[in-house]
Amino acid sequence: MLFVLGLLIQEIVEAWRQGAFIYFSKWWNVVDTVIILTFMVAYVLWLVAWRVYGEWRPEKKSFIVADAIYASASVIAYFHLAHFFQVNSTLG
Repeated sequence: MLFVLGLLIQEIVEAWRQGAFIYFSKWWNVVDTVIILTFMVAYVLWLVAWRVYGEWRPEKKSFIVADAIYASASVIAYFHLAHFFQVNSTLG
């Protein structure tokens, strides 16, 4: 959760510095925004499901949906990071 919060703050500062039009004209910024939003949706769904059931019940459908969204966000973040390593001459 701290990773997502740090990434969110970093992207907000970058969007503020560049301006929204320039920020979203670059595809990697759009991918970063999608990653942050999918992580946030998963966290919100987990919280809502936990509040509805009053306890952590991973066998319930709402928890499974939140897990699937979280897994999708993790895969997108991994491939985004792998692409960064591939493009970077020092790391790749």
